[in-house]
Amino acid sequence: EFRRVLFRSYPYDFTDEKGQFSGISADYIRYLSTTLNINFSPVYESKWVDSLQLFKQGKVDVMSAIIATEERQKIIQFSKPYFRVPTAIFTRKNSFYVDNMEDLYGKKLGIIRGFALLEFVKKDYPNINIVLVDSIIEGIESLESGKIDAYIGSLAVVNYENEKGVLKNTKLAAYAPYRLEISMATRKGLEPLASIINKTLNKMSEKQKASIANDWLAVRIETGLDLKTIFKWGLPILAVFLLIIIIILLFNKKLQLQINQRLKAEKKLQHLASHDSLTDLYNWRSFESLFHTTTLNTKP
Repeated sequence: EFRRVLFRSYPYDFTDEKGQFSGISADYIRYLSTTLNINFSPVYESKWVDSLQLFKQGKVDVMSAIIATEERQKIIQFSKPYFRVPTAIFTRKNSFYVDNMEDLYGKKLGIIRGFALLEFVKKDYPNINIVLVDSIIEGIESLESGKIDAYIGSLAVVNYENEKGVLKNTKLAAYAPYRLEISMATRKGLEPLASIINKTLNKMSEKQKASIANDWLAVRIETGLDLKTIFKWGLPILAVFLLIIIIILLFNKKLQLQINQRLKAEKKLQHLASHDSLTDLYNWRSFESLFHTTTLNTKP
């Protein structure tokens, strides 16, 4: 049995309503447990920096969701990445324009303490003023209260907080240039386990990997309109369109009725003009017309 640290971060590794560990990395751990017949016992931590510290101290055996950096690779053995996630820059609504990281020069950018993004941004963009926060919630609260100008983090995690209604005045300003590669890591002394994990993950089919991704990301990362928006704007337009169609159909029906009535009236007038109203026999106009036609046809 191995101890694995569980940092509660949806949709990667968290506890659900029943207290069971769930998420993307949890599904991969479950796959490893089933395939290798190994039990991974979770150790719960609420802060990432505390989770990493436990791992460095050797109090846990496996980190199921960690990103390799140059500094970490000096002391930690990583598996190959098994999942990749996009990152994004978030700002307050109606604030300054952001197209790329350079637009954050001189601004206060919130990053979670101990995250790999901290190492990446420090190295690539030293002109950005970084403000450390302990969690995504603290980062969003700091952003919305004006303590920081922007926040950078995983798109899926922030989107989840948005679905919960946590984000009141936050918008996605731009995508960040970092695509985080999530790996597993084993503590020193468990190098054979690291090799076994790598080999087992490599045997996973693309279908199995896609199934895990779809379970946690396909619905929740939304790039189009949601159903509420569709109903809000689509139903009135559809109702107007149907009303127009109904009016056209009723007008055509009324017009056709008028045409039929006119044809009947004309036919009746023609009949009255050539028949006696009492006997309904041909009248003198019909005989006169018939006689005139016959006379013309018999001339030499």
